[in-house]
Amino acid sequence: MRQYGLLKHETLDQRAETFIGRLSLAFDRGERAYALSPEQYRAAQDYAADYNAYQRALYSRPEYQERTQGDGGEAAYEAFCKQSIARFIERREIVRDFMIAQRSPNASEFLRLCVVDGRAIPRLVPDGREILNVFIVHYEQGEKKESSKAKAA
Repeated sequence: MRQYGLLKHETLDQRAETFIGRLSLAFDRGERAYALSPEQYRAAQDYAADYNAYQRALYSRPEYQERTQGDGGEAAYEAFCKQSIARFIERREIVRDFMIAQRSPNASEFLRLCVVDGRAIPRLVPDGREILNVFIVHYEQGEKKESSKAKAA
């Protein structure tokens, strides 16, 4: 793990396997310049999970469906597919709006290459941190709206 600049105890951490995980470990060491905070790391993990769910919803045949939604049969699988597709499309719109505002495709490339594919491309990290912050703010606001609706009901 010398090539990644990790300390001996950090190599035992699961995050050391991926580029974004190593960026998170760098934050823990105090290297803030090219690092991801714990919130940004969680946002990247959520994006990867949404991407994988989207891919599974689009391209997996029903006989290979995972039973993660309980044993609800086809209706539960259909609901899972609709929810996964809607959530990922929402994320794509957030990324598109951010890229238009910044006039740079680097945020999308960071998500595709670094988060999903796991490639180590340090020049994409600054824009990647910004889009992850946008995700954090967007979904925190959504959670606040949902909690206020639940309290009102």
